[in-house]
Amino acid sequence: MLWESLVTDGHVRAARLRRLQPWLIALGLILIWIGLWIARAGPQIGANTSFQQILQQRVMDARMHADNTLNSLPRLAMQTPEAKSLPPVRELEEVIETIRKSLNESNDLPEDDIDFKELDDEDFWKGDWGTERIVYMKDGNTYLVGANVNTGNENYPQPARWLGAFKQVKSAWEYTTLAANGTVHRIGARPAVPASQLVLFLESFLPDMPEKPDPAPAAQR
Repeated sequence: MLWESLVTDGHVRAARLRRLQPWLIALGLILIWIGLWIARAGPQIGANTSFQQILQQRVMDARMHADNTLNSLPRLAMQTPEAKSLPPVRELEEVIETIRKSLNESNDLPEDDIDFKELDDEDFWKGDWGTERIVYMKDGNTYLVGANVNTGNENYPQPARWLGAFKQVKSAWEYTTLAANGTVHRIGARPAVPASQLVLFLESFLPDMPEKPDPAPAAQR
């Protein structure tokens, strides 16, 4: 399936006119997120422990976990015939605009032309996404989407992963590409944002963070 026939030239022009990702505006919600971390950290504060250190460590752990999760996606290993069936990466700009337009009009994914498959977080991060379809997870007003694409050409295909997120900011749905090892880092002129910078929005899609062992008790003097 070729994706390049899904939208009009107007959609492409509209995409190119957007200058800054409105996601940056939504980052003001970080204050709410920090408040949640404070609430979670409260019971762990001891007499000899710096509250600021606990808070900073929790934020660092969450950001590291987000990046590690994306970077742990298995790299694609496809035979040439299968790789040739992947959609070309150049069509993603049009696909993104098609999805965003549908979300803005109906708060739902397009029902025609594009094959979507919803996955749970375990299957999503295994990376078995198939070909010629978009996999996704949804939580509230945020979608995390992924697909396998060809960054090469028909004769010399180069399989890669595409990761992106759609979020409703006020009354409009906006998109950002997620940067990670083995993924497409840029779609056209769009910037790619590390997951650690958007952990507030992605936290519900990530597997649980591994528990850290309790610190060894200090030696008695």
